[in-house]
Amino acid sequence: MKRLFGRRGTRKAVRAALARRNYAATARILTQCKTPIAFLWRYLTGRGGYPWDIEVRTPTGDLRISLFHPHDVVTVNEIFFRRDYPPPSQLRTAVDIGGNIGVSACFFLSRNATTFVYIFEPNPDNLPKLQTNVAPFADRVHIEDVAVASSDGDFEFGVEPSGRYGSLQSTGLPTTIFVRGREINSVLRAVLARSGPIDLLKIDTEGTEAELVSSIDASMLTNIHAIYFEAKDFVQLRHPRYRIRRGGDVVQMTDESSH
Repeated sequence: MKRLFGRRGTRKAVRAALARRNYAATARILTQCKTPIAFLWRYLTGRGGYPWDIEVRTPTGDLRISLFHPHDVVTVNEIFFRRDYPPPSQLRTAVDIGGNIGVSACFFLSRNATTFVYIFEPNPDNLPKLQTNVAPFADRVHIEDVAVASSDGDFEFGVEPSGRYGSLQSTGLPTTIFVRGREINSVLRAVLARSGPIDLLKIDTEGTEAELVSSIDASMLTNIHAIYFEAKDFVQLRHPRYRIRRGGDVVQMTDESSH
């Protein structure tokens, strides 16, 4: 398969798309954030005290999310306003690998009143923040404090103060801890056995995303309708059943035949 961004014209098209996404994000901030000026000020300046709560309008009602660092403001913009992980029209089951403080899970859970989200987050400092944010949806979430990896085991895991950039690729991160890991196919089989087809699989693991996607057994792909994963660099994609697009740093793989 051809590499993404392989030609000059493609790069220009991507830059134009990104500009449109940013305009759309600003429009959503103004219409869906209950304190848009305060949010924009924090986003643009990186200033302000924390914790700080933001309220957003969602299809299921107003939602309050607690933020603990300026990087969390960036995360809210990426997920709620820029829509890096656009939900499919029918979102019943989502798997959130790299749940962080729960912003992406809150986005998925607030799209309708029935979505169930499986969340995997290994950083112990993030877990109480995650639990606080998803508390309004407590009956529709399953949280595991593990790192999802290409094999089971105990792993070194790099962390930094904001909690946003924890990774099994610990090089360059100031602190290393040890975490329990679960193999990705084991994780996905358990979800499929409990809830049936996965409508959305989101992976944000700060460097191991492409490895995890390529590790998924082909036999399970017919039951995973969309895969979104972070990939700042060029990636070779090997799943021809999916339509592949790119939104900023996120590769969006969607099975167009599933809906």
